This record gives sequence, structure tokens and C-alpha cells, in this order.
Amino acid sequence: MVVPQKAFAFRRELFTLTQSIAVVLSIFLPVGLDAVRRFLIGFCKNIYIRKRQIHVLSCEIRRFMIFQNRTEAGKELAKKLSSYQGKEEVIAVGLARGGVVVAASVAETLNISFDVMIVRKIGAPDNPELALGAIAEKGRGVFNDELIALLGVSKEYLKKETEKQREIVKSRKQLYMKGREVVDFTGKTILLVDDGIATGASMKVSIESAREQNAGKIVVAVPVAPPETIDAMALLVDEVVCLFQPSSFLAVGAFYREFGQVTDGEIVELIRKK
Repeated sequence: MVVPQKAFAFRRELFTLTQSIAVVLSIFLPVGLDAVRRFLIGFCKNIYIRKRQIHVLSCEIRRFMIFQNRTEAGKELAKKLSSYQGKEEVIAVGLARGGVVVAASVAETLNISFDVMIVRKIGAPDNPELALGAIAEKGRGVFNDELIALLGVSKEYLKKETEKQREIVKSRKQLYMKGREVVDFTGKTILLVDDGIATGASMKVSIESAREQNAGKIVVAVPVAPPETIDAMALLVDEVVCLFQPSSFLAVGAFYREFGQVTDGEIVELIRKK
């Protein structure tokens, strides 16, 4: 990789400043000028290396930010799922919300059925953004037992919060389906689709829910995810399809040019079209 001229300029200015600081410090410290200079140069090298690493990381993301938006990602993903083209027993199931757009694109491209999976987080007491676990439409859910024990969260709280989130899942499903018939997963091949995976918590819950609904085969299909997450998913399902597994993973949105929030209205419209 060619290092930009700005990086050289930064390095030159940094080391010039180092020399000046070394002279001043050597006057007040009981060590020689060379010792001070060596210490500061080593310190500044670390700063420069970190700056280079940040630059290289941003270059890597720009180079591989191959998805214009979720719809395009779905079309690209469909190419890798072509063996499921036109099969009646296959259902593309999008994880709400972002995964629904990708799944709709996959379903349209492959001419297969389409459905939605709703996952809700179980937040900690007094800190709902801290996830203790997650639940979907079916199954017990996936919980972080270590965190629950560390925070001393009671069983009563977990039961109450889980019931509350399940009610939200049901109401959200009713909103999305608008009286549409519930899709039966029994014996079907379920393509669990999201716009990407970070930690994998939502996908794990979706896998459990699909299994609880007697899916015949479960496939995880995503445009982007870290290699270690994909390895973990491979142990849980029949097949994993992932277009891009970057070694440096910041967030799913970093691999899209357009990554706006998906609204309930958009999801309802996508379901209506199918």
C-alpha cells in the first residue's frame, strides 16, 4: 500500500517536535539528552504507527464497501443462493428491521416466499440499552447468564421483562402481517437473512425460533460479518452464506454507502407487495 504524502508530513512534523522537546526536558531531568531523545522517539513512533493503522483500516473499508444499500446487498446475496431459485419449500426470512429489506430483495430475485422474524432485546434494570439477552416469536430466548449473575438480576425481573417483550413481538407481528396468514415453517428450508452480523445475538435467537417452529433446514445468509462470528454460526445451522468476512470489523453500517433506519411503514409495504 502506498502511504499518502500527508502521512509523511505528519511523521516529519512529529519527529521535529520530538527533537525540540528532548532538548528542553534534558535540562530539567537527571538523564542525558540521548536518553530523553530515545524515549520520546519511541513514544512518537507508537503514535505514528497507530495513525497508520487507522488510515489503513479506513482504506480497507472504503475499498470493500461494496454495498450501495440493503436492496443491492440482497441481490448480491441471491447470486450465492441461486441453488434455492424458485423452490416452493424455501422461505427468505428477514430479521426486523434492516434484514427485512435484504430478505425481500433475495426473495424477489430468487422467486421464493418471504417472511419476517422479530427479535427483541431484554434490557437490564435501570439500563435498558444493556442487553441481558434477546427473544423472538418462539423459543426460550438467548441470555447472557454471566452478566445476569454479575448484576444480580432477579428471576422475577427476567420473567416480567421477557413477557413484556413477547407482547411487543406479537403486536409488531400483527402490525406487519395485517391479517396475512402466518407462514408455517414446518419442514421448510428457512433462509435467515440480515443486513449483517456483529456479535450474532439476534441471529442466534432467530435460529432458536426457527428450530422451535420445526424448520427442516436452516441457512444463515448475510452480506457481511466477522470471520469468528461466521465460524460460530456454522456450528448452529445447516449452512452459512456470507459474501464478505473482513478481518477488521467496525460495524455493519460501515460496509454500506446508504444505511438509513428501516421504518415499520417500509416493512409493511414490502410484505404487502409479496
